[in-house]
Amino acid sequence: ERLVASLLPSDEVWDMFAGIGPFAVPAAMKGCAVHANDLNPASSHYCAVNLERNLKGRSARAEVHNLDAREFIQNRIAAHQASGG
Repeated sequence: ERLVASLLPSDEVWDMFAGIGPFAVPAAMKGCAVHANDLNPASSHYCAVNLERNLKGRSARAEVHNLDAREFIQNRIAAHQASGG
């Protein structure tokens, strides 16, 4: 809770080991752009379900990925650099 409380809606969160979303969902609910990743396909699926259920009716910026953490970070860094970040 303390970590989410310190986030600003303009922050971008990269959660490499998101599981079913115990950190990603509250961060997205706060308005952060969230990239939630988990290697376990079932966890990624239920993270997406939890985001959808908890963010219904909100304009949220959240994506769920099902990648190895190293691949996830490499992809996020490449996308961030390509967007001028």
